[in-house]
This record gives sequence, structure tokens and C-alpha cells, in this order.
Amino acid sequence: RKGRGTEELMDPSSFDICRDGLAVYSYGMFKHYTHAGDFVKSCSISRSMPNKNFAWSGECYYYSTRTDGPMIEFSPDGRSSSFGEYHLFDNENQISLKNARHTLIYEDNLIAVSDNLPIIEFYDKATLGLIKKIDYSRVDLVDKIIKKNSEEHLADNQYRILVSKCYVSDGKLYLLLADNLDSYLVNKVLVLDIAKDFSPIRIIKLPGESYFSFCVGDGYIYAFNTRKNLFEKIKI
Repeated sequence: RKGRGTEELMDPSSFDICRDGLAVYSYGMFKHYTHAGDFVKSCSISRSMPNKNFAWSGECYYYSTRTDGPMIEFSPDGRSSSFGEYHLFDNENQISLKNARHTLIYEDNLIAVSDNLPIIEFYDKATLGLIKKIDYSRVDLVDKIIKKNSEEHLADNQYRILVSKCYVSDGKLYLLLADNLDSYLVNKVLVLDIAKDFSPIRIIKLPGESYFSFCVGDGYIYAFNTRKNLFEKIKI
């Protein structure tokens, strides 16, 4: 149900699914539901709110935040631990804004993908230690997008997003790129091989112009086309 009650949802902004059920971030709280949709419990995270998609594993939450961090592990008993390093920019305002990361679980590790830089961080989930940092700007399309974005003169509180959404499936990381080369398009998915130091495999161009979210499974991409207000199933 819609609302601010314990079992209700108000403006849910992100969610994650695992074998234990569904976790939703809504109105300053993480809320657990079963796969059937039955409410389990909720916990408040006060001011350390996710600024991109969070990951959920073993009842712990992992996400980036503007107020603490840059990365946070939030445990079921309400304790939070910060980890990772800030990407440095020209001033404090930019550092606060431009350290947003998409967070995903991969086996016993965490993958953190910067939303505006061609940087992927690979963490050990048990220790929260950084295993490796990957710069994938060697991909020609990514290099062109980064250079075009750097030519724009935006205010301190503005920046161009490079990665709109991301997903992990079958040992591959899928990045939905936002490019501003001709017109603003969000329809190209960069596929990286996790086991081979995130080496690029291919770029998949989706048939529409702008997509909000997607997932991958059984040889298909399932994506939401924002221009046509449709879910699309695309063979890959």
C-alpha cells in the first residue's frame, strides 16, 4: 500500500532482491518483504541515505552516500561503517555530489561503479578492503563521451552522468551508458568480463533512444523504454 506506515511504501527509489526476499528503500527506511510481498521488517537509516542503487546481502546494505562514506555498510543492528576513498574534484561541493556509485553484489565481493567517471571498484565484502580499481576509459565510446562531457561548462552543482544503471549476470557487468555525442541518448550497454579484469566484451545498442532501467537474464535484456513507456525484451 502507498503511505508512510510501517508496512507501506512512499516514493520508493531503489530495491534489491536476493533469495531471502526483497529490500526496498523508501522514505528514509529500508523495508523487507517476502517474494510474495508480505512485510517482514523495516529499519531507519537516518541521514546516511543512498544516492544511487544499493546492494543487499546477509541483511547488510551497501551503498554510496553524500553525508558519510563515500561507501557505507549498514548492518541489521543499525550500525554503519564507512569504507572506500573519495574521488577528488575541484571543490567540496563537487566532491560531495560526484562520488555517487552504483553498488552490486558479485559472489563474495562488492562492485561499485561511479556514475560520472569511468571507474569501477572491486571490494572484498568481508573486509571491505579494495581489491582492485579499474579504469575502462580505454573503450573508444567511453573515451569520446568523457571528452564531450568535459567540454561542457556546468555549474558546481551539476554534472553529466556516464552510467545510468548497471547489472551483473553470468560473470558479466552490464553498464547502461548515457552519451551526449549527437543528442542525449541512454541506449548503449557496455558489457565487461568480471573474471578478466573487467575487460570489454561488446557494446549492445538498444533499439530505442532512452531507457531508465534494465536487467539481464536467459539471453535477453529486459529494459524500460522511457520514450515509449514500454518494457522491451531484447535478444542478446
